Amino acid sequence: MSMFYAPDTKTILMAVQNQSATFHNARSRGTIALTFISGGDSAFTIQAEVKVYKETMENSKYIGVLCLQIRNVKSNVADDVEVKEGIKIAFRSPRWKEYISKILTELRSCTP
Repeated sequence: MSMFYAPDTKTILMAVQNQSATFHNARSRGTIALTFISGGDSAFTIQAEVKVYKETMENSKYIGVLCLQIRNVKSNVADDVEVKEGIKIAFRSPRWKEYISKILTELRSCTP
């Protein structure tokens, strides 16, 4: 599960597992495309240039931060399908909820 923070309208910081294919591909290619789907019939793809901002976060050696500079945003809303709900999560333990909270706090403190 990746986490996102947008410090401004053209920049997104993305916390992602630093051993994932997403992280390695972003580092080697310098570009990324992400599709987001949410309730209220929202679906869009972001195309961006990407750089590694942090190899590892202070709160987790398994999570790194990518810095995306947005080049293009495209609507993916379909004429024949309506998105009714987005993904819903529930924490299985208080420890996991605290861990995610620490990651998000650190992500929001980053200044690209």
